[in-house]
Amino acid sequence: MYCSSAVREVAEAHGSNNPECVARVVAILRRTCWATGLLGWLLAVFLARPLSVWVFGSPERAVAIGVLGVTLLLASISSGQTALVQGVRRIGDLARLQVLSAVGGTVVSVGMYAWLGEQGIIPTLIAVGAVNLGFSWWIARRVQLAAVTVTWRQSLRESRRLVSLGSRSLERRTIGGSRADYPCLDRAGFWH
Repeated sequence: MYCSSAVREVAEAHGSNNPECVARVVAILRRTCWATGLLGWLLAVFLARPLSVWVFGSPERAVAIGVLGVTLLLASISSGQTALVQGVRRIGDLARLQVLSAVGGTVVSVGMYAWLGEQGIIPTLIAVGAVNLGFSWWIARRVQLAAVTVTWRQSLRESRRLVSLGSRSLERRTIGGSRADYPCLDRAGFWH
């Protein structure tokens, strides 16, 4: 959701050659990832029944939808770790992360589907999310960060900007066009 803006924030801090600034941005990014991931999971839990009825025509898959919400948390944290690696321009590590995640996810998926069959869909999605998180953590911990103290108030103030930038980026990508493609949205102030 906010990954491109997170990469930009980390890259700007990294470009300042101020280790404390980088560490501060990363601390805020990590808290933001946890918060948005937990929020996504909670929304999945609370909306599981209506989503199940809407998508499947019955409430019988509501528990599965709620359980799948944990993948939102795992993906959010993993995206934050990936944004850190990309923002500090560790291109080799970023490539390793992508290859390890692809291979690890494939191995886990094939193994779990072979073992559990169709019943393995939900466990596989969660396991792949955990594998991706594990690899992103392993690679991101290689980035040396200064020790800084960031208050929760600072995190909240700075994370609003991060989420706001990311939300606008997501809206634009969701529509899939530019100002020239949608002049009515431009007049309505969507691009501002």
